[in-house]
Amino acid sequence: MCVDRFSNRVTNRLYYAHVLVWGSVAGVMSGLTGVGGGVINVPALVMMGMPVHFAVATSTFVILFTAFSASLVHIRLGQVSPVLTAVYSVGAVIGAQIGARIAPAVQSDRLKRLVGWCSWPPASWSLCGRARECKHRQNYSFFIPHMSANTPYLKTQSTSENPALRIADR
Repeated sequence: MCVDRFSNRVTNRLYYAHVLVWGSVAGVMSGLTGVGGGVINVPALVMMGMPVHFAVATSTFVILFTAFSASLVHIRLGQVSPVLTAVYSVGAVIGAQIGARIAPAVQSDRLKRLVGWCSWPPASWSLCGRARECKHRQNYSFFIPHMSANTPYLKTQSTSENPALRIADR
């Protein structure tokens, strides 16, 4: 049972298989593509009967563990830019605080539609082939003074430089 600060009570029957399967799907997709939280978790929890506000909050908390787990692997593979991550995280934390404060004021039906609509632009962008990696490296020094095209973590690694990429190429 969950009780929020507005005294809303939610009691859900826990369907262990449903939660475990969808949690696993979200984990695989998060580790593989970076997508999983709101796109997979929220609809799965709503299908189980959880109100959308609680589903969003639960999904956000679950993402903490999913992201931490997958991030450790990606860090070990050398695929994380520390400077970019730090700067991006500042914006993400600010945005998350704003969104979490606005969410209680949004009606459930509108929030459900918003969750659905938020998945369309990135999905269509990826499916239409717009999500290709840049063939050339841009100079990012306009945004971050000490970051340029010669910064090591902006260079593409060849499969000979990174054994993990060789495994992925098989």
